[in-house]
Amino acid sequence: VTFYTHEAATIAACAQLTHKPNALEVFAAPEARDIIWNNANIHKDIRRGKEVSANIFLGVGIIFWSIPLAAIQAFAKAEQIAMIPGFEWVLRLNGGNFQAFINGYLPVVALLTLICALPLIFEAIATGYEKRKTWSDVQDSIVGR
Repeated sequence: VTFYTHEAATIAACAQLTHKPNALEVFAAPEARDIIWNNANIHKDIRRGKEVSANIFLGVGIIFWSIPLAAIQAFAKAEQIAMIPGFEWVLRLNGGNFQAFINGYLPVVALLTLICALPLIFEAIATGYEKRKTWSDVQDSIVGR
């Protein structure tokens, strides 16, 4: 059903459809471009269960967040880069000043790259595993995490 005024849509959404309270869940439908059509047929109980398990998984991920951070601090150094074949020049370039530059900025860039990847990971979890039905719901879950 398409309503042409906000007043008509509000009245229809608030109308009593049955004498049993909470028997039906009525709300305004999202716009068609906001719907993830591949996930539209997933039952809400299945989706809620997957949301709970994803939140538990992400909670465990928070506990182990220090592991990638420690790895970045350990391996994002000029000495580690010089161990890669063909990159021995990093230690000798510009009298060793480039080594200080690498040691100062590489850990920061690596950490920022990891942080920038988190929204993409959260979006993949929300659409692929949790099967959220709208893009606005996906965005809410990304911001909430």
